Amino acid sequence: MNPIFRRSVVLATLVSINFIVPDKTKSKNLLLSQNPSGQPSSIQLTPDPEVVKLEKEKLKREIEKIEAEKSKIENDDRNNSRDLTTTRGWINLLFGNGSVIIAIILGFSGFVRYLQELREERKNKEDERFESIVKSLGSEHIQERIGAAVLLPTFLRPKYERFYIQVFNLAAGNLKAFKIIYQTRENDRTNSQNNSLDPLEPILANVLRESYSQARDMLFFCPHLKYRKIWAYWFSKKYFWNRILHKIKAIKISDEDCLEMVRSQLNATAVQLDESYLSHADLRYIWLRHASLQKATLSNCVLQNANLEKANLEYTVFYKADLKGANLKYANLAGANLNGANLSGAKLYKAHLEYAHLYQSTLQSTDLKEANLRDTNLIGAKFIGANLHFTKLPRANLQYANLKDADLFCATLESANLKGANFRGAKNLLPNTIKQACYWQQAEFDDDFWAELNEAPNSNPPPDCSIWKYLEDYSSPK
Repeated sequence: MNPIFRRSVVLATLVSINFIVPDKTKSKNLLLSQNPSGQPSSIQLTPDPEVVKLEKEKLKREIEKIEAEKSKIENDDRNNSRDLTTTRGWINLLFGNGSVIIAIILGFSGFVRYLQELREERKNKEDERFESIVKSLGSEHIQERIGAAVLLPTFLRPKYERFYIQVFNLAAGNLKAFKIIYQTRENDRTNSQNNSLDPLEPILANVLRESYSQARDMLFFCPHLKYRKIWAYWFSKKYFWNRILHKIKAIKISDEDCLEMVRSQLNATAVQLDESYLSHADLRYIWLRHASLQKATLSNCVLQNANLEKANLEYTVFYKADLKGANLKYANLAGANLNGANLSGAKLYKAHLEYAHLYQSTLQSTDLKEANLRDTNLIGAKFIGANLHFTKLPRANLQYANLKDADLFCATLESANLKGANFRGAKNLLPNTIKQACYWQQAEFDDDFWAELNEAPNSNPPPDCSIWKYLEDYSSPK
């Protein structure tokens, strides 16, 4: 064998052994396996130190390169982490999807802007339609005015809340104009056609009835008003007003504040509502001073704390109406039907109630000072704790009426029917006043007052009780 070739083979073997098994012990074992006799070989294999050094440097650089790549991959994984439990994860999410998020925000803002433009366009159209109706109400043609009045309730639907107060004031303003027209007609009675009612009046009266409760609730619970809660606005519908809101003391407004708010923004003073049908209407706190409601129907109406001062209510029907706390000072209620009505706490100072009907009505703690109840039907009426100072009750039918704890200072009872009436606990009651009435012997009094009655002289002249003969068999109301 060529020595040069042999030498090259041995060198290559040593280099490969150095890469695979660099341990000296393994190299020695390998040499022993090649020379099992253990005798020293005649050829000494000494690897080139330069080559070994170069191979080691190469191996070291490859290891460093692998470690650098590994650390780079770990840093990339750490930087691109989307773990939302860490701050880094949120930052990576935002920056990684920044373009998508910006596109979503821009799209959403554009959609909101589009909706606002649609809303503004719709509001402008609604305003134009409302203005056209207002102009039509002032037209000279009666057909056009009636058509406009018929269209007014369309602005009382949901989502038209901003028109509620305007619709009420528009109806009230036109009804006030009717009163001025009728007063002019009364002064000029030469034309018989002038005495007929305007066909527009009942339509506007119905608009007034429908719009008032919605406008009032909107006014009382509107979020922009001071001391009002925003969430209360969403519960301002009529159902919640009747069933819930007026029972919650936290958002209840005082009666004085309610009346002041209505007077300033929902004022219906001097409206013309003669012969109008307003049955079962919710008219709490309504302001109807000097209004004319002759022969109108307000049966089962809710008129709590309403202001009807100096109103003309002649022959008006208030059957079972709720007039609790209402202001009826100086009101003309002659011939009115108040049967079963609740007038507790109402103010009837100097009110005219001649020939009115208050059968089984409730007048508990009512102020009837100087009121005129001449020839009034008060059968079974409850006057418990009422103020009857200087009240005129001639020929009033007080049969089975309850006047317990009532104050009858200087009240007049000439020829009044007191059969079965209860005067127990009545204040400022005089025997002479009682003896001017009829059937006082069948009334109920305190024991000490009975003694005063027996000692007091009879009225001279005696009262005329002939008008009550047909009621002698009347039984006590249940």
